[in-house]
This record gives sequence, structure tokens and C-alpha cells, in this order.
Amino acid sequence: GIQYEPIFEDRLLAIVSADHRLAAKSRIDIKDFEDEELFLHYHDPSSGSLPMIENLLRMRQVKTKYIHRIHYTDAIIELVNANMGITVLADWIVQPYLETKDIVARPLPPEVAKRTWYAATCNQNLPIRNFLDSLKYNFSEMTMRNAALQLKQVALDI
Repeated sequence: GIQYEPIFEDRLLAIVSADHRLAAKSRIDIKDFEDEELFLHYHDPSSGSLPMIENLLRMRQVKTKYIHRIHYTDAIIELVNANMGITVLADWIVQPYLETKDIVARPLPPEVAKRTWYAATCNQNLPIRNFLDSLKYNFSEMTMRNAALQLKQVALDI
């Protein structure tokens, strides 16, 4: 009886310091994570699942130097900004930092680049329908703003 409705899509990006060796690449491949310090958001290991990027690292047998799990996006960004390692973040999360920090965002391979976020509901009444429509509207505006900012970033990188 659970219905899943797509709300918005985002893209995962590799985030590195502008001084990092990977900043010169136009696209970051999973093998580029080899021997890198990787800062990722904390996740509860008891959930029984790994974040997508970690699954891909395991499948491709890529060994990072170390994976640091950190609770706060600001802390992750500061560590990357200080060129202490790299991270993977969604485009909408990292966008404000690209304007204020000395970091760059690079696309990842297609198999990890795009995600779809869903709302799961048990029943569809008018208040829930209005809420879902509001979510879609707000996230579509955010997605359009981020797309415009990404184009600006690409133009600056060229």
C-alpha cells in the first residue's frame, strides 16, 4: 500500500581543493579515489547498507587511504578546502560553498552521478497531495538555480 512518487533529482559530484591534483581533471573517475583521504557524511553502520560511493569503491576494488566519517557538511568542506582530502556531495549541498571556498566540483561517472529522491506515502489525501506538489515545486526551483550556477562554474573553469 505504499506509493513512491519522484520529487527531484540531484547529481553527486567529487569536491576537491582548487590546489588538488584532481582539480585539473574535467571528470573524476572512481579509480581516482585510490590512495586519497576521503571525507564522507557519517552514516549508521548498523543500517546494513553502505552509501552508493562506498559500494562502488568496493565493487571496483579501489582502496582509499582512509575514509573519514564526519557529521557536518561545513567541517567536510573546510577539510577539503584545506586540501586535506576529497569528498563526494550532492550538487545542491555544495553549491553555496563553491562561491565562497577555494574548491571545485567535478562530475562523477554516470552510474553514480544521478539520484532520484522519492516521497513514500501510504495514502493520497488532499493535504498530502498539496504537500507533495509543494515539495516538487520548491525542489524544481532549487534544481533550476543550481543548474544555472553550475553552468556559471563550468564557464569559469574554462
